[in-house]
Amino acid sequence: MTISLLRNYQKLTRSRSDYGDLKKCEFHIHTPASHDYRLIPNKLYKNLTEVDVVKVAYEMEMLTEVQRDFLFREIESGYFEGDDYRQQLQKTPFTCFKDYLAFKLVAHKLYENEIQVAVVSDHNTVDGYKKLVYALDEYFKERIKGSGSKHQITLLLGIEISCSETIHLVGIFDNSMYFAVQRLIEECIPSKVFGTYETSLSMIEKINKIGGISYIAHINSTNWSNTTQLYKQTLFNHPSLNVVGITSTDKEGQLSKINSYTMTNPNEKFCVIHEGDSHQLDELGKKNTWIKMSKASFNSLKKAFINHKICVFITKPDSTNKYIKGLLIDPGDEGYLRGRKEDEPFVVDFSSDLNCIIGGRGTGKSTMLNILEVVFTLEVLSMPVLRFICKNKFILVYFVYLQKEYLLRFIPQLKKNHISSDRSPFEEKAFVKYEKNSKKIILEHHWIELYQISKSSDSVNFNIILDVEEKRRILNNVYRKSYSINNIVEQINNGKIGDFIKEVIFNGLPFKRRDEFLETFKKLPKTRLRTFLAKDLPLLNESMDKRKLMIESNLQEYNMIHHNQLNIVYSPKAIDSIDYIEILTDSFISRQFLPEYNITWGGVERFIISVSSKIGFMKFLTHLFQNSFKKIEEHVSILDYQSDKQPSFFDVDQERKNAEKKDLNIVYGKIRDKLLADRNKLVRCFQNYFEVIDDFSILFNTNSKEIVTTLSPNMKDINEISLGQKVVAILTFIFEYGKHFNDNTPLIIDQPEDNLDNQYIYKNLVNSLKQIKNNRQIIVVTHSSTIVTNADAEQVIVLDSNSQNGWIEKKGYPDNDVVTRHIINYLEGGEESFKHKIGMYNKVLQK
Repeated sequence: MTISLLRNYQKLTRSRSDYGDLKKCEFHIHTPASHDYRLIPNKLYKNLTEVDVVKVAYEMEMLTEVQRDFLFREIESGYFEGDDYRQQLQKTPFTCFKDYLAFKLVAHKLYENEIQVAVVSDHNTVDGYKKLVYALDEYFKERIKGSGSKHQITLLLGIEISCSETIHLVGIFDNSMYFAVQRLIEECIPSKVFGTYETSLSMIEKINKIGGISYIAHINSTNWSNTTQLYKQTLFNHPSLNVVGITSTDKEGQLSKINSYTMTNPNEKFCVIHEGDSHQLDELGKKNTWIKMSKASFNSLKKAFINHKICVFITKPDSTNKYIKGLLIDPGDEGYLRGRKEDEPFVVDFSSDLNCIIGGRGTGKSTMLNILEVVFTLEVLSMPVLRFICKNKFILVYFVYLQKEYLLRFIPQLKKNHISSDRSPFEEKAFVKYEKNSKKIILEHHWIELYQISKSSDSVNFNIILDVEEKRRILNNVYRKSYSINNIVEQINNGKIGDFIKEVIFNGLPFKRRDEFLETFKKLPKTRLRTFLAKDLPLLNESMDKRKLMIESNLQEYNMIHHNQLNIVYSPKAIDSIDYIEILTDSFISRQFLPEYNITWGGVERFIISVSSKIGFMKFLTHLFQNSFKKIEEHVSILDYQSDKQPSFFDVDQERKNAEKKDLNIVYGKIRDKLLADRNKLVRCFQNYFEVIDDFSILFNTNSKEIVTTLSPNMKDINEISLGQKVVAILTFIFEYGKHFNDNTPLIIDQPEDNLDNQYIYKNLVNSLKQIKNNRQIIVVTHSSTIVTNADAEQVIVLDSNSQNGWIEKKGYPDNDVVTRHIINYLEGGEESFKHKIGMYNKVLQK
């Protein structure tokens, strides 16, 4: 078993991760090529000797003591001045040993600080670029590659230009632009020390012309005294200036200063990067920007700058501690999803952010979601779905919970030697018996095995978790449910909006006191029922009141924040008592009298309904089972429900009398005993009571969409709006409610765009996805290109099929050309169709 788990775990972890993730970036690095570079504090690099640099390398722990002493001897002997060493240097970009070692130190510090992307931008030169590329490459081969680490730094070409108005401008370029940048320097930047006689406006246009990105460096410390108001307005409104750098973390403060110069919202226009402007080794790795991209490259950086609101962060966002890392399906002979080669399992890895699953009809997109739902919850809506999933040999889900890794193994509980046509191919003990009549099929816990993964330097261990309650707790905390848009529509059409809202709200608010009450009441000996109810009902009622206050408080806070978008209405329905009281009284024979008294059981039923409407059903039961009959009489008297009718054939042989106050204890005792006589009815009554006492609805702003004119909020009850508006209101509620209450369990959703128009998709769904994806994993099946492209999915998983089986055709970040082509083919109707759309839209967009 362990060998099999290890082999499949390795298949999961070897799955190539092509999705976008946060990369630690170091912008604005100076090297010894800058005229004012120091290497160490308070001393210019050009004044350091080779011995000084070796000492620094030893102090920075790049060299051992033995290596240091060896280099000291070589320096003393003059080896690095000899012809042999000069001949070696000719194969490198370096001019001397000091130069080589200094750049190697920069590489050492970058790797030590786990930098993934770096931009070298020396003063008015690119002379240091190829040297640092060489040093990084050699350092990786010597010290990183053999260690098993995949961490390799990507270095981008850049330059810091000192412009004539004392503004420092940084240009970033693709590595292929090196010679174009050299020509730009020769033509426009005559001095490495003083820079250029041209303005930053002029240089922005020149950088843009050769395809580079330009930004104003360390804008927080820039001296603007040499610029006029008009110049600043022209500069900050330049279409090619969309990035600014700061060496502080006061992003909002710096943008507010720019605000008076720009015609657009600076938060929308400008991407802000936290840059190091490092001139010495100990400044590296302290001021970083986190950028979301898949493959580190100039083009990925450019795309991230365009989508800066969701891709660029000056402080690392908190990542979720609950997410699904991968799924492996061994299809056996009959499973639908499999690898591209017939004998391979179906293997997919997931980004911890937004994953979009796309493909044609019947490729297995929804099957993936169904599998995750069943494996985590052990619940399935229908037997055909379960049979379909159980065609697979086994399923593995690899997930993270609270920084620990787990492997969940799902094994279909099928009879030995069963055949697919068997009416019941499952083992006798496969299902939870008492859930037999439920709308859901509940599977027993032996369908799954849960392993916690522990790793050492040379091994991976799988520690099985045997305790069922611990398994249930972990799985419930990692995964709650998936949302099928079609199921939501069905609930809406069946008038069950309130039930759906309640399910979402209470998913994060379990009512343990209620559950414990019901479980205890079911198991108690009959002789202890009244005593238990007399004692526990007041405590339960108190818990319910506290719970109600907590819900009201939470919703009040939520509604204040989202008052222009969506409000949740909480309306307890305790007054409408017929749903649960009828369960208790359905065996009452209305015209039958209580023994000895002129009160019918129909009168008792009307009395219970009346008193419950005045003091509440639970309070009535509390007084009844505590024998506090006088407290009930203070509100409604049972004596008022005496009958003036003649006895029926049930009672003709018995004498009746009108009850008086002295008879109250006897009368109430008979009612109490009648209710206690059937425990099952009391249980069902309590269950129904808990179901109907809470009801929820939604008020949704129907003007919350992308439209030409701005309209004031138009809040309407969800029952009064169109189907499409109902769906977007429900989805907005799922996203925003989870975000507000820090629900970071994976959000799994099937085709959220169904029944929605594109205005609502763009304004509501896309914005919600962008806001929550950095803190909550989302896995979504979609046919909407708007969701995939505008929400900037970290991973797109493309499925294909041949009608017999489905497989993964391609997966990756949307900036991958092959992935983009699949998006166009599946979501835009193909290349020709998309080109036609562009032509049609451009007529309007370019006006």
